[in-house]
Amino acid sequence: MINTNELQTRAKITEQLPDILQELHRLYQPLKAGWVADYIPELAQANPDWFGITVVTVDGQVYTVGDTSIPFTIQSISKPFVYGLALEDHGLDYVLERIGVEPTGEAFNEIIEHEEIQERKYNPMVNAGAIATTSLIKGLDLFERQTRLLRMFHRYIGREVQVDQALFQSKKKTDNLNRAIAYIMQNFGLLEGKIDDILDLYFQQCALMVNCQDLAVMAGTLANAGINPITGERALKADYVKNLISIMYTCGLYDFSGQWTYKVGLPAKSGLSGAIIGVVPNQMGIAVFSPPLGEHSKSLRGVKVFEALSQHLRLHVFDKVVDTPGYLPETINQDGNNSTECLDINDEQLAISQKTPSYPQSRAVDEGTTNTLPMRERPPKVTPKLNSAAMIAQLHVSPTSFITDLRELHRQYLPLRQGKIYVSEPDLVEINPDWFGICIVTVDGQVYTVGDWEQPFLIQSISKVFAYGMALSDWGRDYVVSRVDVEPTGDAYNSLIKVEENSKRPYNPMVNTGAIAITNLIEGKGPAHRLNRLLEMYRRYVGHRVFVDTPSLVSEQTAGDRNWAIAYLLRNFGMISGEIKQTLDLYLQQCSVIINCHDLAVMGATLANNGVNPMTGEQAIHSDYIKDLLSVMFTCGMYDFAGEWVYKVGFPAKSGVGGGIIGVVPGVMGIAVFSPPLDKRGNSIRGIKVCEELSRRFGLHIFQS
Repeated sequence: MINTNELQTRAKITEQLPDILQELHRLYQPLKAGWVADYIPELAQANPDWFGITVVTVDGQVYTVGDTSIPFTIQSISKPFVYGLALEDHGLDYVLERIGVEPTGEAFNEIIEHEEIQERKYNPMVNAGAIATTSLIKGLDLFERQTRLLRMFHRYIGREVQVDQALFQSKKKTDNLNRAIAYIMQNFGLLEGKIDDILDLYFQQCALMVNCQDLAVMAGTLANAGINPITGERALKADYVKNLISIMYTCGLYDFSGQWTYKVGLPAKSGLSGAIIGVVPNQMGIAVFSPPLGEHSKSLRGVKVFEALSQHLRLHVFDKVVDTPGYLPETINQDGNNSTECLDINDEQLAISQKTPSYPQSRAVDEGTTNTLPMRERPPKVTPKLNSAAMIAQLHVSPTSFITDLRELHRQYLPLRQGKIYVSEPDLVEINPDWFGICIVTVDGQVYTVGDWEQPFLIQSISKVFAYGMALSDWGRDYVVSRVDVEPTGDAYNSLIKVEENSKRPYNPMVNTGAIAITNLIEGKGPAHRLNRLLEMYRRYVGHRVFVDTPSLVSEQTAGDRNWAIAYLLRNFGMISGEIKQTLDLYLQQCSVIINCHDLAVMGATLANNGVNPMTGEQAIHSDYIKDLLSVMFTCGMYDFAGEWVYKVGFPAKSGVGGGIIGVVPGVMGIAVFSPPLDKRGNSIRGIKVCEELSRRFGLHIFQS
């Protein structure tokens, strides 16, 4: 059900749309940069001056400007819609067994390695996954499958669509790369049917003739929970809509997906014809068509239009957390480059922390407590702006039944005995595999706890989110992104040499390579001053002072050869400066801070509450940077499980090998789960189970219809 605020937001946006679209078309029409795709002769015939923008709202209003009726081939934009048909044909579990959902960080036509195929480290947006998806379309023969595919597109568009036979035949005769990819997938038993039939169907789906308005209607159908807003016909089962737009969000723009989600923050898909579609859930579908392609082979004008629309109309999925004015560029450079400045925030002078104690080995706590939190240094109580019952009511559950559900989840998953416990060296500290705590803190400061929520543990890699916030505050967004990118990789957290081929930037700040580069950016007069600033930053988020566990720090320092290797590679590429030992010491110190499950939930609630600690009322980070942190957590926070996390759980999160997982439900609450046994990716097994179930029960997925 759509609430009154959402209806008012819709009305305000649609009121502005005609003027905004006209202005953006006027602004970006003069761009002369970019190149028209020519790998197929038919694509090379496109006029570089073609430029159209269409918006279709969920209540069927259509806004167009420019060349919105010119036909072109749909190309890769067909992929998410064919994936939806495969889900309807086989169900979620079967399709996930065959085709992964992890971002690759690579181009759309990259050849996938043997190990990556075996571990499903590909997705339905790259060609390998898309060909496998097409093979799943049911039908007695090729003709029946073609017919079903065309009928599916008819439901999305609202009219008959045709295949561009010239382009289809061209791809069939000359597309040797996709034929090679198909044989590789066949070698691993991942295609169902004859290769020639599968490729014919795949080439045909990419050769369908559409126009800009058609694509906006298709996007509007996804925004409208699978119902075509023009015809009223259901094109896709509502249950699968969030799966499609989750994949579009994390993988829809290939090796540009991270930058896209960081800046634009909408589920989207691009194609080499020069089109981009975007979905604003519950509001509208957007399509831009302009053949000249820019970096990463995306429509140059298309990217610019989406960036401007997202900023001016506050369409980013995490914009609802932040209350800042919109932005529309006044002028552009003819080469297509325009940027905005971000506010630099400097920390105040910080105090020296006390000596760091070693964390206790065990503290048993009665399960199922609410609002009875004994804090080590209780902060002054802040009068809540919102009522906790109202917060929980957003989840369609009462506070009483909410804590009952938490108790039930604790009982359900406590018996799990799978996984390994991370220790930097044997006998350093005794860790009980049965430790298991859950804590939820709402943005009005109410606390719900179950199990071992007071048990201390090391923050480990969860620290990366908050160190990233410090770097943004110290240097500003543009400089930080120039040093560390925001692209998900699908690789493990400690991947040794995951830097970009050309820029040599680490792919994102959540993997160790990027995190070390981020720690190197933290300002300070010396090592002690930088550590003090780091600890003071934690204090603002948690609400009390925190300490570094010295034995754990020393252990990590003596067993850190991999991090030393990463640091020297970064210095070799000019990505870090100064003394490597000082940077690594600070990095390990930030990871060796002692917290508990409640602390972690308060940190999550602070991010959910626009950077304001809901327990103390203190601003922990400027609200301008909340969107940055949530975006990176959402796409990169769970490493090589990030794609599946977005697909199944659907809220920003970060894990650590200490057994903690932090989750953020923007505007509602922070979630923390602590349980030391880890899966092969270094994520808490019980923590993932709890978050999956919380998302399912209470509809916490950001793209939930």
